[in-house]
Amino acid sequence: QESFRCPAQELGGGQRLSGLMSLQFDQKDVRNADASLFEAGKFTGPGSGGTQDYVWSKSRIGPVTTAVSVKGAEGYQNSDLLRIAAEGGAKVLYRV
Repeated sequence: QESFRCPAQELGGGQRLSGLMSLQFDQKDVRNADASLFEAGKFTGPGSGGTQDYVWSKSRIGPVTTAVSVKGAEGYQNSDLLRIAAEGGAKVLYRV
């Protein structure tokens, strides 16, 4: 599975993602899906309180693809967002 390789995206409404970097997991490390991918970067937009960390994950089980995105806020570290995205993604995959 290939990453999007797009380091910046305009989401509309003045929202923007920048500095996106993709990480594809080795198949032996993916235990609950056929394939998984994480992207992390920065989010800016109205009401965001400035630049915030951003994490997006995508997983696939057979023909079904799921995705979870997490935008940071004051007091949250990037590691918190990765954990929240992983937990949220696992819950979604469990329901597939």
